[in-house]
Amino acid sequence: MPFVSRTTALLGAFTLCLMLAGGTFAAMSDQQLVDTRVAAMKQNGQILRGAKRLKGDEAVKAANTILKNFQSFPGLFREGSITPDSRATPKIWENWADFTKRMKAEEASAKAMLDAAKAGKTDAYEAAIDKLKSRCSSCHLTYGR
Repeated sequence: MPFVSRTTALLGAFTLCLMLAGGTFAAMSDQQLVDTRVAAMKQNGQILRGAKRLKGDEAVKAANTILKNFQSFPGLFREGSITPDSRATPKIWENWADFTKRMKAEEASAKAMLDAAKAGKTDAYEAAIDKLKSRCSSCHLTYGR
């Protein structure tokens, strides 16, 4: 599995524990939201960079992580949760319908990646990775700084 930093792993574990405990992101500070979404996006990027080399259980695990991250993203973008180190812009909340539509499309691509990994369909798995990379870039160009 591609290298994941200790900070990324810890923030990911914190987020997952919060979600599994039935918690919400409402109790998190803006800084915690930013830190968690940045860690999840970095984790996705690290995984996607090496995902085409993964096979079998490693590919399934990678796709599942990406899917869970995309499922959490809407909750990590509470309105106005921008800090000085955040790359998010107010355009996210000004165009919330488009932003969440993009997140759902990313989630669907991550689900396709997971399904292809489970089925051992290399071509479909790699196509889903390419689609995710393209959609991530497009969203960051539209809503990031």
